[in-house]
Amino acid sequence: MPRKTFLWPLLFILLTSCGPTTSSSEAPLSSFSYEEQLYANSVTWGLGTTITEYVSNDRDYEWYVDQQTTGTYWNVNCGPTSIEMAGRWANTDFAYTAEDARANYRSTGGWWYDTDIHGALTQFGIPHTTSTVSYAEDLINILDAGKIVLVNPDMSQVTEQVNDTDRVGRYYSDITGHYLIVKGYVISEVDTYFEVYDPWSAGAVYADETLKGKNRYYDAASFTNSLLLWYTKVYSISAVTA
Repeated sequence: MPRKTFLWPLLFILLTSCGPTTSSSEAPLSSFSYEEQLYANSVTWGLGTTITEYVSNDRDYEWYVDQQTTGTYWNVNCGPTSIEMAGRWANTDFAYTAEDARANYRSTGGWWYDTDIHGALTQFGIPHTTSTVSYAEDLINILDAGKIVLVNPDMSQVTEQVNDTDRVGRYYSDITGHYLIVKGYVISEVDTYFEVYDPWSAGAVYADETLKGKNRYYDAASFTNSLLLWYTKVYSISAVTA
């Protein structure tokens, strides 16, 4: 998937021409695409004023899952939930859930490990390859190829949010190893950020009712470091082909 490069798209200019671009209130864009919302709210969300590059390997249907909805062991179901999201992204007909994954691997609870992730991806027919990460560019290259990435960072090492309106930074505490999906990235004058589906929303939402783990942004430097300090192996997920 080629990179998409933008310098103040026309839509953003039209939407902000009646007021300052640094307004603390979010633009009311529920009828617009997510990409349009991203540009219109980049300042409020903490991403910066000028987005020069944006890649998002998204789908035109819902595939985010909050692990709080995944049954008895929801509080340790980041692995099973990431499997469900990977499967839903890879295949529109994917029929398995995080609860199915939990029932097949460590069914009595507990953290998941690499053998569980590999086993579930294989069992449920989710196309994948493995590699190791040394630099942020390693993840960017996978994303540029049109894939998403299932990773296991130490989230305690990821930069925390500055305030509650931000969609940048870690928004919870007391979590170390944590499986999640990296689905894109944003480059602005401030920093490079990975766009993730973090399953740990636990029902928490923004003012517009969006779950906090859906399309969250983690700065590339601290996020890459969180992988280097915890687990450098990553799973590149591909779409199921006919």
